[in-house]
Amino acid sequence: MNKVILLNNQNLLDIAIQEYGTVAAVFDLALSNSLSITDATEVGKQISLINTTKDVEIFNFYKKNQIKPATDNSQISELSENVGIGYMIIGTNFRIG
Repeated sequence: MNKVILLNNQNLLDIAIQEYGTVAAVFDLALSNSLSITDATEVGKQISLINTTKDVEIFNFYKKNQIKPATDNSQISELSENVGIGYMIIGTNFRIG
């Protein structure tokens, strides 16, 4: 059985896209590796690959261009200042145009 090693900031969705060209594979990957699709992942963790449907065009594009997506930002620290719509005050730092 083939395996892939998680890189920095990779999660199961990234592996599904990288190895199968589709996010639909994430469910099979999670099940075969006894994980939840939302489980935190660790750099260096080995994920067993499975036989499942591929989007060959996307898979080949990622492989040809050596793209290894890494979209997990759960380890990024929170912003130091309170920003975003939940912290805005109409007329002060939020304008209605």
